[in-house]
Amino acid sequence: MVKDYPKDKKITEPLKQQILKIVEKYHNQVDFVTISSSLRFGMNYDNSFDELKKGTYYNCVRKNDYITPEGYLDGLEVVKMDYRKLYDKYKGIDNVVFIVDPPYLQTVSYTYKNYWNLTDYLDVLDVIKSNRYFFFTSNKSSLLELFQWFEDRTSHANPFNGATQVSQKKNITYQSTYTDIMLFK
Repeated sequence: MVKDYPKDKKITEPLKQQILKIVEKYHNQVDFVTISSSLRFGMNYDNSFDELKKGTYYNCVRKNDYITPEGYLDGLEVVKMDYRKLYDKYKGIDNVVFIVDPPYLQTVSYTYKNYWNLTDYLDVLDVIKSNRYFFFTSNKSSLLELFQWFEDRTSHANPFNGATQVSQKKNITYQSTYTDIMLFK
């Protein structure tokens, strides 16, 4: 419905109503977080049809397919379970790399099913102490500054010492930005 509509431009009310009619027809089968990520700016995710009806829409729909290179993940075992059980099962094994992507500290996390508190955030850092990892956060979390503060003022080492950091600036809206951060070792 928006394929010919300008990218990142506000969708008119009549077109929004057409979109809502289709979504309402299939509302029991809709992933509202995914739909809202294509129609809203700034990570304004919706969890229900009622929430989706309220927002202002923009054409944020991805125009090209995701690429799936043949054979890229051959030989890789992907495991999904509670991180504590996963860590206990695989810690210290040489050919294991942990993907650590907790909810970003100090960001909206209502799309997650479980509440994630500071203690959980700190506990997950056990994963990176002696294992290879990719760890994701953002500058909004102030996590890197927090650990640098601890290292500078206490006897605790910064858990990210020796990690490589890659950052990418993201636009939430035309006026608001944040920086995605990936650390790996």
